[in-house]
Amino acid sequence: MAHLILLGRSKEILSSARFLHDERPDDISGVAGLAHQAVDLAMKVLATEIDGTDAGGHRARMRRTQQIVQTKDRQLSFLWDVRQRDFYGDTRPGGALDLPTGDQIAKALNVDRDIIDRIDEQLHRPPDEVASP
Repeated sequence: MAHLILLGRSKEILSSARFLHDERPDDISGVAGLAHQAVDLAMKVLATEIDGTDAGGHRARMRRTQQIVQTKDRQLSFLWDVRQRDFYGDTRPGGALDLPTGDQIAKALNVDRDIIDRIDEQLHRPPDEVASP
């Protein structure tokens, strides 16, 4: 049951990100990063519930989520890229300033929602239909 509470928090975090995006379209700083934290929490919940332990880090959670809910690598890579650019202004230390556009942030919000919905669906399946490690 705790996993459903945390999944609910994940949805609330994403809702907060969407609210900021919708209410302050000219100041979208942090929106994609906040949305990414929502999906990262959902990925942690998924791995912990199915495997009995957290996958161990962001990249490990991404790989495990791909295996369980058949999420495309490019979707998760896109979210990570937009998060990095939103929080740090680049995709790697020392990189050129490269902030995400409003359209990229809107797309990230939609991809985050899709992944969280897939995780929610997976967690509500009967035990015999849940993906195993």
